[in-house]
Amino acid sequence: MQHHILNGDALKAQFPIDKIEGHFIICRECLIDGTIQGDALMEFWDNRANFIEKRYGKTRRYNDYILPEFQKILMLAPNEVVNLWFGDDLFCQMNLCFIVYLMDIIGHRDNIYLVKAQRDNWNEFGEMSEEELVTAYENRQAMKASEFQLMLACWEAFQQNNFAQLQTLANTKTTNFPLLQEVIQAHIDRFPVDGALGRPQRQLMAIQAQLQTDDFGLIFQQFTKDAGIYGFGDSQVKAMFDELE
Repeated sequence: MQHHILNGDALKAQFPIDKIEGHFIICRECLIDGTIQGDALMEFWDNRANFIEKRYGKTRRYNDYILPEFQKILMLAPNEVVNLWFGDDLFCQMNLCFIVYLMDIIGHRDNIYLVKAQRDNWNEFGEMSEEELVTAYENRQAMKASEFQLMLACWEAFQQNNFAQLQTLANTKTTNFPLLQEVIQAHIDRFPVDGALGRPQRQLMAIQAQLQTDDFGLIFQQFTKDAGIYGFGDSQVKAMFDELE
């Protein structure tokens, strides 16, 4: 039996289910937005649910819609094949690190494959046809033990806001994560010192000034081009935009 862990429902909607067999697990989180603190899983999930309720008013949505997918991962058998469909942007990479953390909890460290979008832009899987998705699957790469440990260490550093450790990890040479250094730097740039605005906020302000508009739709469209490395969805960008306003 093989499983496909997808980063979001959009990919499932375009997935060639008649050409690639397996069960789906959907990662519906956005761990680059809000707290990721918690010494134990239940505390972590409670913190995430509380954050989403405060920010978006959707606590039950977390417990009924997001959490059950993670619990499927904790029920995987050690010998089952797992395909990880995640892009290279920060949104995808932080979610992937958490998935690896969950798999480490249950001792599932083998039979893991990385399916990459094989694109030169940050749209990742979004613009790929069914044929291209099949090709990406056929070109999947086994996740090396060293890469598993790298993602696990990155999750710990993300959770602890340990930027020095993240920068050290970013220097690791790895074939399957060629943009890790760039992505980690983009994450660190979100938290400047001395009360300055973070890199995404500065980019939002620059785009608004460039376009001379308050139309969020137009601003978001340009933001996804200029700051695609973050992988932010419209909800996250709208929250930043409203705070700036």
